Amino acid sequence: MKVRAFAKINLCLDVLRRKENGYHEVEMVMTNVDIFDVLEIKELEEKKILLKSYNTDLAMDETNLIYKAIVLLQNETGKDFGVEVLLEKNIPMEAGMAGGSADAAATLKAVNELFKLGVSDERLLELGASLGADIPFCITGGTVLARGIGEKLRHLSPLPKMKLLIVKPKAGLSTKTVYESLDIEGLNKAGFKHKDVREMVSVIESDEADKTKIEKIAKRLDNILEIPSIKLLPLISDIKQKMLENNCLGALMSGSGTAIFGIYENDEDMQKTKETAQNQGYVETILGRKLYTPNINSDNFLTKEAAQRAAINAPLQGSAAEIIKLAMIAVDKVLPKDKALMLLQVHDELVFEVDESATDQIGQLIQNAMQNVLTDTAATLGWQVDFRVPLVVEIGVGDNWQEAH
Repeated sequence: MKVRAFAKINLCLDVLRRKENGYHEVEMVMTNVDIFDVLEIKELEEKKILLKSYNTDLAMDETNLIYKAIVLLQNETGKDFGVEVLLEKNIPMEAGMAGGSADAAATLKAVNELFKLGVSDERLLELGASLGADIPFCITGGTVLARGIGEKLRHLSPLPKMKLLIVKPKAGLSTKTVYESLDIEGLNKAGFKHKDVREMVSVIESDEADKTKIEKIAKRLDNILEIPSIKLLPLISDIKQKMLENNCLGALMSGSGTAIFGIYENDEDMQKTKETAQNQGYVETILGRKLYTPNINSDNFLTKEAAQRAAINAPLQGSAAEIIKLAMIAVDKVLPKDKALMLLQVHDELVFEVDESATDQIGQLIQNAMQNVLTDTAATLGWQVDFRVPLVVEIGVGDNWQEAH
C-alpha cells in the first residue's frame, strides 16, 4: 500500500500562554499544501517493525514517529504484526511544515486499513494527539482553525487555489528551541497586541471572489513565532523581504520555521528571479551586486536545475553576506578601540573582546549600529535600500563564544 503524507503551512499562529504542563495554548489556522512524503507500507511475515528510507539524515528507529504510531496501534488493538515502511522524504525537516506529524498520521490511517484493525476515526484522532499536537490535523487535512495545543479542530471552508513559493533555508530550528525562546509571559506583561485569528477565519468563510479572498488572506498572515525565530536565524527576515520585493502579496514563516512561504498573484512574479537569471545570466543582491549563473541555460537537465536553484538562493544568501559586511563597517565607526576589539565574523554574527566594565554600554552601541545598517550605513555609502522588514540584533555576553550563546 502506498500513501501520501501532505505537508501543512500556518496562515496565522498565535500563542496565548504557557500552560502549567509546559505546553503552549495556541490559536492558528492551518492548511495542507501540495508537497508530500510517500510511504510504502507492507506486511511482514516476521513480527517486527522495519523502517527504511533513502534519506540518510533520518533516524529510522524507535524514535521515529512512524515507529511510534505503529506501536501505538499494536498496543491499542492488542495485535502483534510485522510491518515494513519505506519512506520517500520530500517534506523538508525542521521547516515548520509538520513533516514528521504528517508521516505519523498517514501511518496511523494506512496501518489501520491494511491490517483491518477497526480503530474508529475518532479514536485515531485521540491516538494521534497523544503523539503530537499537529497529528490530528494531519489525519483530517483540509483547512482548519486549531485551538488548545493544536488538537481542537474546527474545519473551515476550502481555500481558493493559491500560487505559493516555499523557501527552506539549509539551517533549521527545532520546535522546542523556538518555543523555549518565546517569552510569552514577558510579551503579555508588556502589553503585546495579539492578532485576532478570527479575522483570518472570517475571510476564509466569506463568500467573496477568489482573487479578493486571496489578497485579504495575504494581508492577514501572522505568526508570533517569527519573533524568536528571526532572532535565532535572521535569514528568515531576509527571505521574506526578497519575496516582497518580487511582488509577493504576503509572506510568512510557517509554524516554528524555518520554511517561509509567499503568496503570489501569478506565476510570472513567482518565477521572476529564475527568469532574470536565465535572461541576463546573473541575479542581483539587495545592493545590486551581480551573481553570475553560467549554467542557467545548460542543455544538461540536472546541471540546469542546479543552476536555477542557485539563482533563487544566491540573492538571499548574497544579500545576507552584504548586510553583515555593512554591519562590520558600521560597528568599526562607533567602537571605542581602547575598550573593545572586533575579533571575527561567524556567519551572521560578529565576535568582540570587550572591557568588562563597559560591556553594557558597548553592547548597546554595537546593537544600534548593526540594526541600522540599511537605513544609515548603506545610505551613507550610496545605496538606497527599500527594506520593509526590521533587522533584529541580539547581544550575548560571556567569558567565551559558547557562553555568549
